[in-house]
Formats: sequence, C-alpha cells, structure tokens
Amino acid sequence: MALPGNEDPTGAVANPDPKVAPDATAAAQASPADKPQVPGEEPAASTAPEQTPEAKAEAERAEAAKVAASAKVWAGQYKTPEELETAHSQVLADRKKIVADFAGKQAEADKQIAAFQDKIEELTILSEVGPEVKEPTDEELEALGPVKATRLLQKISDRKNALSQLKAKSDARKKEETAAQEKLSAQINDDAQRMEGMPDRFPDFGALKPDMNKLMDLEPGIMGLPYSPQIIYFATFGQRAVKQLAEAKAKAKASEDAAKAKAGAASGGAGAAGASGAGAVEPKPGVPDADKEYNDKLTAVGLKRHGSW
Repeated sequence: MALPGNEDPTGAVANPDPKVAPDATAAAQASPADKPQVPGEEPAASTAPEQTPEAKAEAERAEAAKVAASAKVWAGQYKTPEELETAHSQVLADRKKIVADFAGKQAEADKQIAAFQDKIEELTILSEVGPEVKEPTDEELEALGPVKATRLLQKISDRKNALSQLKAKSDARKKEETAAQEKLSAQINDDAQRMEGMPDRFPDFGALKPDMNKLMDLEPGIMGLPYSPQIIYFATFGQRAVKQLAEAKAKAKASEDAAKAKAGAASGGAGAAGASGAGAVEPKPGVPDADKEYNDKLTAVGLKRHGSW
C-alpha cells in the first residue's frame, strides 16, 4: 500500500500487494479484449460497430472507381488530359511544319517541271525544223554557185518560218493554259461566294471555313479542281456530322442507361411492395398483351392505394 508522500512521480499506479508480481498487476489492468481466452469462456464482445452491407458495397464501389480512375489512359497512352492536350498541340505544330515543307518542295518541283517542259518544247521544235543552219557568207554563196546558193538560202528561210510558227503555237498554247487557269480560279471563287450566300443549300458554310482550311492544308491535291469548293465543303460538313452523331449516340446511351437504372430502382421498390402483400402482379411472358395487362393492373392498384390514403 502506498503511503501519502510515497506516490510514484510518473503517475503510475503503485503495486497494492508486494507479493503479487508487477506482471500480474499489469495483466489484471489490461482490457478484456487483450486477455487470453480461457477455454469454455465466452469471448469479450467487440465495441467496434459492424459495417452494414450497403456501406460495404459503397466502399467497394468507391475503391473500384478510384482504381479505374488511376488506371485510365487517354488516347491509349496518356495518363492525364493535360498530357493528351500537349501531345495534340505538338501534333498540330508538326503537321503545319510538314505541310509548309511540302509546299516549298512542291513549288521548287513545279519550277523544275516548267523548265523541263520548256526544254522539251525547244527540242521538239528543233526536231521538226531540223538542226540550225549557219548563215553563209557572201564568199561561201559565190563559191556554191547560183543554184546551190539559192537552195541553201531557201532552206534557211523555211527553217526560220517553221521555227517562228512553232514558237507562236507554243506561246498561244501557254496563253490558253494561263487563261483557262485564271477562268477556273475565278469560277472557284465565285462558287465559294455563291455557296456561302445560300445557307439553305449549304448551311454553316462560313462557320466551317476553319475546318475547310485545315482540310486543304492536309490534302493540297483537292484544290484547283472545278468542284473543289463543293468537295471540300461536303467533306468538312460530313466530318462534323459524324462527330455530332457520335456525340448524340453517347448522350442517348447515357440517357438510356440512366433511365434503365431509374426503372430498375422503381421496379425493385414495386417488387418489395408486392412481397409485403401489396398485390404486385408479374408480367405474363409469351402473351401478346401481357405488358399492357400488367401496366393496367399496376395502374389500378396504384389508384386504389391513392384512394385509400
């Protein structure tokens, strides 16, 4: 027994019986849950509240959602939307660079092609008029004699006339091609303006211009054709329509899933009410009017209940 003034300064409880070992005293002070179970003795009841099945299910759903969110990837390889957006911006920048490089190479190739075409035309003319004939001097003509000199001069004159005619035809052909290209460009511009001014036949033409520009950058080969405005517009309009259709399907599916979930919850409540003796009627499978009969009976039951309240 601890006398006054002899208490432990740490606040520990003194051993009341010196004959009892300190370990026995600690075991006596231990909580019932820490005591070893004696054979035949009922285990001590746990004070922790048991988790309800609904709470367990909710915790499992939350854990599954957490795992799914941590494992979700964007576009098959990106962990966050920010990474996906950064990658998309980089792809757009790379595409613009590729298109610009391609345009530069195409312009250089066009110059080379034009030079080759000029050379081909020149060689074609030379092949038709024959090799160039050197102009003879007066001494050379006098040495040839009157007949041979006349023939040589006539040959030179015929060649010059043929060369002049072929060059004139080539120039005329180039002018025709240039005029045709200018006419086509004017037609394309007129068609584009006309289409933009006809919203009934070509809706959202102005709003689709940015997307049409992207399509032209992506595929320059569709430009410069008689029906380029129509081709580019309908391709862009169709692309947007496909995107809107996919979004509409996704929204419809989400609404359908929500409706199914709501209907499932409602049918679960009705089943529980029927099990308690409320008189819920199950539909008859295989009968053509089973659904209507079931709905009519269910409505009648609902009306009776409402009248009895």
